[in-house]
Amino acid sequence: MPISWNEIRHNAIKFSRDWAGVKSESAEKQTFWNEFFQVFGIKRRVVASFEESVKKISGDYGRIDLFWPGIMLVEHKSFGEDLRKAETQAFQYLRELAADPRRRDEIPRYIIVSDFARIAIHDLEPEEQRDLPLFDQKRGTTHTFPLAEFHKHVQHFAFIPGYKQHTLQEEDPVNIEAVQIMGELHDALEAGGYTGHDLERLARTTPASATSSKSSARCSSTTSAPSLSNGRKTNPPDARRASKNSTPNSASSRSSTLPAAAATSSSSAIANCASLNSKPSRNSSANRPNSR
Repeated sequence: MPISWNEIRHNAIKFSRDWAGVKSESAEKQTFWNEFFQVFGIKRRVVASFEESVKKISGDYGRIDLFWPGIMLVEHKSFGEDLRKAETQAFQYLRELAADPRRRDEIPRYIIVSDFARIAIHDLEPEEQRDLPLFDQKRGTTHTFPLAEFHKHVQHFAFIPGYKQHTLQEEDPVNIEAVQIMGELHDALEAGGYTGHDLERLARTTPASATSSKSSARCSSTTSAPSLSNGRKTNPPDARRASKNSTPNSASSRSSTLPAAAATSSSSAIANCASLNSKPSRNSSANRPNSR
């Protein structure tokens, strides 16, 4: 069970304070990364190894500072060194892994470089770019930050404790417009005298249709909203006495008893909904056979 994000942020703050001012790569880098993994409640030796040997294209062997096969590759430099050199070295190791057919499944998604004071993480397969070709120049995202701000960027390392990151997609504009229309209709009915049980009962019938991706379903629910489905209590309280002699299920009698302000606002809302979908819904009242 992964530890909570609150605990991870607390650990990250402590980690940043403990490692502020450290500079020697050779003396401290392994301890640095052991404690880095502990921020996320993970033991480094369970998943990753130091000084992973990899055969270079030249035929010689190089050593990756820290390697988690298929997940993460780390190159660490001494304080103040150019991180671009570390990145160049890391990506060279990637090409060398790809050149060996037996190790291609070990190619990691994440490359991390650091000089103690700064950390940069490269995500080579971000969720929002999964449809791009593998070697597209736009592919990949990079986040670089000072060690002191580690706690503000822990979400980029969600893969370490095993959290799944989700990219929120922008809401369909048609869905947003439908919700706005349903809100206008609700306000119009309330202004016209619908209250309490009648209004709440109507409100409970609208959410699913208001947020559906099918505009026809939304419009069907909107156009039928002024009357309740079983024909009972269709008129606002102040208009019920005036409608005693009207036919209960008559569509004309229901519309005639709706106060003028509510009828005008409702008509506007219904007209807006109709503009969302030029084709009437199969379930709408316009397509039902006359029950009389």
